[in-house]
Amino acid sequence: MRFYTGCYTRMGGPGIGVCRWEHGQIALAHTYRDINDPTYVILSHDNRTLFAVGSLPDTGEGAAASYRIIGDELHLISVQKTGGKAACHLAESEDGRFLYVANYLSGSVSAFPVTDGMLGERIQLSQHTGRGPHPTRQEGPHTHQCVFRPGTNELFVCDLGIDRVMVYAQNPATGLLSYKEEIVMPGGMGPRHLVFADKDRFYVTGELDNVVRYVVNDNGWRIAAEMSVLPEGWRGENTSAAIRLHEEKLFISNRGHDSLCSIELDAAGKMCSASWILTGGRIPRDFAFVPGGILYAHQETGGVIASTGAALCMDGAVCICPDWTTV
Repeated sequence: MRFYTGCYTRMGGPGIGVCRWEHGQIALAHTYRDINDPTYVILSHDNRTLFAVGSLPDTGEGAAASYRIIGDELHLISVQKTGGKAACHLAESEDGRFLYVANYLSGSVSAFPVTDGMLGERIQLSQHTGRGPHPTRQEGPHTHQCVFRPGTNELFVCDLGIDRVMVYAQNPATGLLSYKEEIVMPGGMGPRHLVFADKDRFYVTGELDNVVRYVVNDNGWRIAAEMSVLPEGWRGENTSAAIRLHEEKLFISNRGHDSLCSIELDAAGKMCSASWILTGGRIPRDFAFVPGGILYAHQETGGVIASTGAALCMDGAVCICPDWTTV
């Protein structure tokens, strides 16, 4: 199967990589460096377009790009400025007509129209305000992820800097966002990424406190349970990163402990016991479940490493996006 990687060019990485996973081995087909530090890439819902976020090579401004996919090749079709700094995550509307980007350093959300995979000029920039208790990581807002609540037009945005999950209502006709509510997280948590179990339940991992929380909606969002993503007694420096649900288990990557935390869930979604899988590299930023194994993207040492032991040397690897149409 084919998969895509995003890599920090500032760490010597190739930018966007087009890779193959076959018979337990990893191979690199092509690389593309149209934007710097492509920290996140996603496939469009129709699997014809790859969207990426990063920064412009000449100015360092936040950028979003789109590519037409033709076999194992990518063809750049558009690049747009996000209006923010350090664009780090993105989400496509269900109808494929709009794209939303989280700008980490400036703490904002950008909105773009999309026509046949091509990004139009930005139509909105939603700016967050505030700060959190951490003196260096929460001196201002830092949007880290945007994701749609299943079955709705609500965009959920994790803001690490202000300990909030901001909720926006998306106008499906215009693509514009309007503030709806905010879900307050514990001070100093630094919410990084969340994953929905269904429209009324999600799990969110705290980058700064290394605690994952189970949030439910019963006439209002509330934290129903929480659990550390680190083994009891471990005292090293760590920041949690990606979070995913797979086969009724919850998984979170640990940068520092360099592991994948696996949490058992009961029938109601309550978090039970945890175990840990060492990823084989340094600073596992992202991971993906693929047929026959797990792929880990290591930001510092190891590149892309598979649970089979196969590896692809790729500096600054931070994102993995499988293409399930190629299995």
